[in-house]
Amino acid sequence: MMQIIFLFTLFIFSLTAYDVPLFYRAQPLFQEPRFEKPYLTTLDFTLSGGSTNCARNCAGKKVPLGNIFGIINIKNLALGIPNLNQSNPIDQILINLQNLPDNDCFGKLSINGHFEILELVFNGIQNFDKGFFSEFLLPIRRLEISNVNRTDLSPTDGEFPNKNTIEWQQFLGQFCPFFKHFNLNTGSFKEFFTGNITFFAGWTKNYEYTTHLDFVDTTLKVGLQLPTASDPRENHIFNLSTGYEGFGVPVVWQFSIGAYEWLTVGAQVDGLFLFNDIVPMRIKTDKNQSGLIKIFKDNVKIDQGTAWHIGTYLKADHIIRGFSFLLGYSYDRKEADRVIKTCSKIDPEIVNSDPSLQGWSMHTLHLNIEYDFESESNPHGPRIGFVYNRQLAGKNVFSTSLESGYIGTDLCWKF
Repeated sequence: MMQIIFLFTLFIFSLTAYDVPLFYRAQPLFQEPRFEKPYLTTLDFTLSGGSTNCARNCAGKKVPLGNIFGIINIKNLALGIPNLNQSNPIDQILINLQNLPDNDCFGKLSINGHFEILELVFNGIQNFDKGFFSEFLLPIRRLEISNVNRTDLSPTDGEFPNKNTIEWQQFLGQFCPFFKHFNLNTGSFKEFFTGNITFFAGWTKNYEYTTHLDFVDTTLKVGLQLPTASDPRENHIFNLSTGYEGFGVPVVWQFSIGAYEWLTVGAQVDGLFLFNDIVPMRIKTDKNQSGLIKIFKDNVKIDQGTAWHIGTYLKADHIIRGFSFLLGYSYDRKEADRVIKTCSKIDPEIVNSDPSLQGWSMHTLHLNIEYDFESESNPHGPRIGFVYNRQLAGKNVFSTSLESGYIGTDLCWKF
């Protein structure tokens, strides 16, 4: 006969679920090794959010949000684009601009904007016997870009061409019709969609028969990531998605040791191996183009780079009555994507010179304070806490830190 033992009421808002690294927000706090108890069930609902007006460019320098991949060079937008129509007044503006001589920052724009993210992640884990378990991950994300505006960087002196040059003023006067002609949105947008649903199979071991340490724990799991995220917004200049395109295989290893009945030191290493895919994409048509805005659209075959994560933490567990404190660090790196083939015959070498395909990196500090209400007189007491994921540095990333609070625990089944 099956009996259900409630160890705690299951309303959990925690930052202990696996989640994929994404360039537009700090990496959430990663998991500790899985508890080995047979038939243990854990359900997590993770809620986190953050916002920013800044990005970090390829040199790691903070810049306006839209300058993440460099200043936008409008003057060179038409270089290499096939079949421009000289009888079309919008195309003619581009042709006239590219025929002008260079002069410092003439024809260049800085793009400002505000980014917000809200994440809800459902994470369910079911233990079986002998340390084996399965896991299910469902992320839902709300992304918003707002307050998008531009700053003209063209020189104001008398040297030609400059801010007052007729061809440049024609472009600025037709700014909205210009991008509408190329089906490209330069304003605000919101996206509310699932991320990548992921299934895991794993094995965990909690070893307590040690001489000097309290325990040694380790967990290994391998998963299948599904292409359930929203399509990239290739018709918006920020081109954001709620996850990765195509299928992927995440591999995760976790390790921790305990000592002095209160100290835990742990680490996690994982890689997300992404499959090749054929996708629509705005691409560079000339190496002299720069910045976020690209107007030529093509279907390309892309070899997606692997996403790596490594993290470590130091935890003082129940150090003052029910209080626990955790200090952690994560390094995330997404390897470069590589376009293998284009339908338009644009040279892939030109396309791959785009900084948005060159990968990114990020350093994150994790701060966690938790209070556990469980006691002999209150064995079903919940734990509550707060986690702050502070982005310390990075390259080709939005400068978005995440905050979250949580409450909850586990269920156990006996047969």
